[in-house]
Amino acid sequence: MDIGQGACIVVDCPNPDAAVLVDCGTDRPSRRILAERVGEWVNGKLSTKPFRSLVISHAHTDHYRMLSGGVVKPQLFDQAFLGGAREHYDDPRPASPKHWLNDFLMKVGGRQDPVTAYPAETFIANDTRFRCAPATIDVLTASVVQATGATDFESRENANSVVLRVSYGGRSIVLPGDAESITQASALANAKANGLFLAQPTVVVASHHGSLTHGSNDKVWRDAWNAPIVAFSAEVDHVHGHPTCTRLSDYQEHATPTATPFTLDCGVGKNTHKTLEVRSRLLETYDNGHLLIRFSPTGVMVLCQIQTPACDGVLAPDQLPRQLANNAVRKRR
Repeated sequence: MDIGQGACIVVDCPNPDAAVLVDCGTDRPSRRILAERVGEWVNGKLSTKPFRSLVISHAHTDHYRMLSGGVVKPQLFDQAFLGGAREHYDDPRPASPKHWLNDFLMKVGGRQDPVTAYPAETFIANDTRFRCAPATIDVLTASVVQATGATDFESRENANSVVLRVSYGGRSIVLPGDAESITQASALANAKANGLFLAQPTVVVASHHGSLTHGSNDKVWRDAWNAPIVAFSAEVDHVHGHPTCTRLSDYQEHATPTATPFTLDCGVGKNTHKTLEVRSRLLETYDNGHLLIRFSPTGVMVLCQIQTPACDGVLAPDQLPRQLANNAVRKRR
């Protein structure tokens, strides 16, 4: 979802019974759509499924603020999984977003303990608790900063991100939250130790919104996946300027070439960005708006709100939050 500076991903399982929401937060709203309209769409999508799971990759507001703000309904979820320690998601100050988030988590599910914080260096191949079959959801790692001997980075929460891989029909998408080098290394090591083959996924969502921070999206990570399609969820106009132009250039070396070159916006420093000519299947919520990535046994299709040569088609009005169906959007350069 194009929610601005943040991440919000709905996994619509291939059976009619289950869906998974992976993060939903923003530190700078989208230029195109109110958060309330995104929440309305998410609530409507999830309400069609009898069983709903929530994963919050880590305790940063650009991954949960739309939950703590009451935009997404807690009663929709049967269970929730958290990256980082449970106490990272609470704050005694009544006005704190984490205090509101804790209220949200207390309302999840109808059983006694519906919220689970992953232990350090978690690995779970085919976590059937999501009930997403015939798709497979692998938890490649989580909460690595809590492991013995791990470095306490400037941002503990980023490095504690849950890294998921969702696979169906011989294709997969990697959802790494704000993983940093220690997180990425743990995910790759866990997969190797447990015999999980990772090469050639269909789509990788860039970690940390396409950042360079503490080794996010480093060469070892990029080479391990060699992904033909890479998506970036970020608002370039935000102070951090994600995704960075460096990481756009890095990832396009792996992504499938497009028939024609086109431009994407990217950051070159705080509060500064430019356009970069690219020639491969790179997608940005900043330039493409909302994205639909559909896997089937016969292939993968990427539909975008705003089409570029990296997209296979344009989203229909009924596939967008309702405010967008009649709104003009920024023209492509």
